[in-house]
Amino acid sequence: MFNMKRIMIILFIGLILFLGYKSEPKLLLFIKYPQQYKEYVFKYSDLYQIEDELIFSIIKAESNFYPYAKSKKDAKGLMQIIDKTWSWGCSELESPSMDYYNIEDNIKVGTWYLRRLINEFGSEELAVLAYNAGSGNVNAWISKGYLSDTDYTKWEIPFEESKAYINKVMSYRNKYALIYE
Repeated sequence: MFNMKRIMIILFIGLILFLGYKSEPKLLLFIKYPQQYKEYVFKYSDLYQIEDELIFSIIKAESNFYPYAKSKKDAKGLMQIIDKTWSWGCSELESPSMDYYNIEDNIKVGTWYLRRLINEFGSEELAVLAYNAGSGNVNAWISKGYLSDTDYTKWEIPFEESKAYINKVMSYRNKYALIYE
């Protein structure tokens, strides 16, 4: 009796996995592309008028939703913000006591900064590139004509990391838009 019950459970799980593999149901996509911390993402998405899919995509690319992430370049938190940008954001937002590792604070500063970059460059793609490579590099690349194509996949980005980053973020953004439409 015990073995029969175990066999039925294994068959049931196998069937679910088989069906899931064939059609990649939304349940698996929800796991692969989560909307963790959505109350804060939606809050600051609305405040700074940025599509939430883009914010989720940057968080996924930067930290994979791990709030205590810290990079080799000392970027911290969900949205991997460096000290200079963090200090600037805290000053502009008049919130000096914010914490890198506080989920809401990190999303607030990261989304504020992303809005600044969108305003500076006039496009989400250039803003995403600047989020990774820095505004100075993006301005230099624009002046050299490396980013003149309207299609970001045809840009001549000198940094492989930044090229991979923008492709990853924009791919994630498209997935989030499809899954959570």
